[in-house]
Amino acid sequence: VMVADKNRKKISIGVEDFKEIIDRNGYFVDKTPMLAELMESNTKVTLFTRPRRFGKTLNQSMIQRFFEKEITEGGGITDNRYLFDGLAVSSCGGDIMEHCQQYPVITISLKSEDTAMCLRPTVYPKHRRRSSGSCATRQQLRTDTPSLSFSCRSVWQSITAEMYSS
Repeated sequence: VMVADKNRKKISIGVEDFKEIIDRNGYFVDKTPMLAELMESNTKVTLFTRPRRFGKTLNQSMIQRFFEKEITEGGGITDNRYLFDGLAVSSCGGDIMEHCQQYPVITISLKSEDTAMCLRPTVYPKHRRRSSGSCATRQQLRTDTPSLSFSCRSVWQSITAEMYSS
């Protein structure tokens, strides 16, 4: 007879939210040293390239949960520091951990083909962007989701307005 161990970690297939994996006691391959590398690299832009199903969205979620100062609907601050307890980044020292939950974060996912097709015209020269006007409208409508904070919504709206202005 096999007895289930309540402390045994679970395999979280298809879960892309770092917080959900930690909260549900799921297996997580600790990639938090990446956070220290990002801060120490002093680069303006970092491109993460990995094959399909290699955890890009999960890493993005981890980065977001580390840096984001998450504001609730009521204006309070969600404390997510516990998510990193026992992970490698928690032993990197105060100069790294002082950045935890200090910044507004905008996360953009291009997972749905509609979104990818919608954003693709932004890489073309201005004279080829005329057809992207309807895409800008669809993107702006998506900022009405309740999960997007007011400050992030404002920043996203200014970015899309600038991207699609002629």
